[in-house]
Amino acid sequence: MGYGIFKYLFWPLGLIYGSIVELIKWGYRQGFWERRRFERASLVVGNLSMGGTGKSPHVEYILKQMGSYHHLAVLSRGYGRKTKGLRWLSLQSTAEEVGDEPLQIHQKFPQIPFVVAEKRTEGMQAILQKAPITELVVLDDAMQHWPLIADAYLLLTTYQQPFFKDAPLPAGRLREFAFNYKRAKIIVVSKCPADLSEEAAQAFLKKIKPLPHQKVFFSYFRYGQAYLLGSTREKQEPSNWISQPILLLTGIAKPAPLVHYLEQQGLNVNLMAFGDHHLYTQKDWANIQQKLKQLGPKAILLTTEKDSIRLAPWTKEQAIYVLPIEVEIAFGQAAAFQRAIIEVIYRKKGYPST
Repeated sequence: MGYGIFKYLFWPLGLIYGSIVELIKWGYRQGFWERRRFERASLVVGNLSMGGTGKSPHVEYILKQMGSYHHLAVLSRGYGRKTKGLRWLSLQSTAEEVGDEPLQIHQKFPQIPFVVAEKRTEGMQAILQKAPITELVVLDDAMQHWPLIADAYLLLTTYQQPFFKDAPLPAGRLREFAFNYKRAKIIVVSKCPADLSEEAAQAFLKKIKPLPHQKVFFSYFRYGQAYLLGSTREKQEPSNWISQPILLLTGIAKPAPLVHYLEQQGLNVNLMAFGDHHLYTQKDWANIQQKLKQLGPKAILLTTEKDSIRLAPWTKEQAIYVLPIEVEIAFGQAAAFQRAIIEVIYRKKGYPST
C-alpha cells in the first residue's frame, strides 16, 4: 500500500490524515499545548515514513564516530517494550523493559547515558539532571513528537522509497505531508547501493530539492562477519555457508535488502519473517526448530542484531548466528557528516560554526 492503485484510491483519506497532523502542529505553534526547548543541544534522527529507513544504525554510527570526544546521550520512546514511563538503560535491562533497538544500541555503547520515555521532554529533563555535562542528546525517532522543540532534525529517507514519491497514510506510508522535509537540517538518503554513482546521486538530489540550509548525504549498509550469539569471538564469513541451507529469521520492517545481499553471496536463503519488533514466544521457537529440522542437520540459523536481542533466551538450545550491519557515508563525506552534527553543538554553545 502506498504505491500503485491503492495510492489513488486512498488519496482523499491521506489528504485528511495529513491535514489533521498539520492542524495539531498549528495548535502547538499557537500555544494551545506546551512545547519546550532545552539548554543542551538536541538532534532528532527520524523520518517522515512509518519506518524501515535505518534510524538505529545511523544513531549507532553517530555514537561510534563522536562518542569518544563529545558528551552524548540517547533518548528513545522504546518502541515495542512492555513497560511505561521513564527508564534508564543498564546492561541488566531486557528488550521487554526497554525495547529491542535501544537495548541493542546500549549494549554497544554502555558508557553513553540512555533513557527511554514516551514523553521526550521528561526524558530530556532526566538526562540533563543526571548527566549535566551532556553536550548533545540524540533522539531516536522523534520527528513527529511535537511537545519537544529540537535544535536540529536529521531526516532519513531510503533510496528505494523516497519521501517525494510517497503520500500520507493510508494512501502511502508518510506520517505527515512530504513538504515537511524542509524542517530538516540534515537529510540522509539511506540504503543506497554500495556502488551508487555520483551521477545517480546528483539526479536523486535534484528530486529532493534541498533548501540552502540543508546538507544532504548518501549512506549504505556494510555487512560484517557473522558471529555466534553469546560469543562474538567466533566469527564466520557468510560465503563459507554456500553448501548449507540458511534459515534467515527476521523481525524487521524490510528484510528484502538482507535477503538480496545473502543471495548475492551464493547462499541458499530460506526466510522466516515476523513483524517488526516481534517478541518471540516459545511457540515461535518451536516453529523455528521445526523449520530447521526440515532444512536438514547442516542448516544454519541466521538473524539480525536487532532480532538477536529478543532471541537471547534460546542461545543455550541452538547455535544462532548474527549478521551485523554498519553504516557507511558515501563519496568520502564522513567527515562532512560529522561536522554537520558538531555544528549543532557549537551553535547551542554560541561558538562559531565549523
